Amino acid sequence: GMKEESDAVQGTSMAYGERMCMEQSMATVRNCPDRRTRDVVEKFVLLYGLDCIRKELAWYITSGTMPTSQAKKVPELINALCRELCPYSVRVADAFGIPKSQFGPMAMDWVEYNAYDNFGERMPEHPLTE
Repeated sequence: GMKEESDAVQGTSMAYGERMCMEQSMATVRNCPDRRTRDVVEKFVLLYGLDCIRKELAWYITSGTMPTSQAKKVPELINALCRELCPYSVRVADAFGIPKSQFGPMAMDWVEYNAYDNFGERMPEHPLTE
């Protein structure tokens, strides 16, 4: 029916956009003259690609495109890249001109944010300082 066709069209357009983004990002990585910058940017691009796969992981498994053994590694790879890229996150946000007011509380001070069992929420009795 019409809904199934709409879902297919939207899914195809999303996949096309993600592919274009990956291709342009990889071209940027290839053309980056500074090795250290290139290594960091390449990891952010890899993180983006893995996140695209993660969002559609069920489809990759059920279509037989990706074996379950590989699919199980996707969240681990994402978490490892997040840990590795964490020290660069504020500098990257600054490079894109993202104001600090748009940062989540954890981005401002990870240690202070996790000093109390806050169940992932901001707590008025333990305000974060900037």
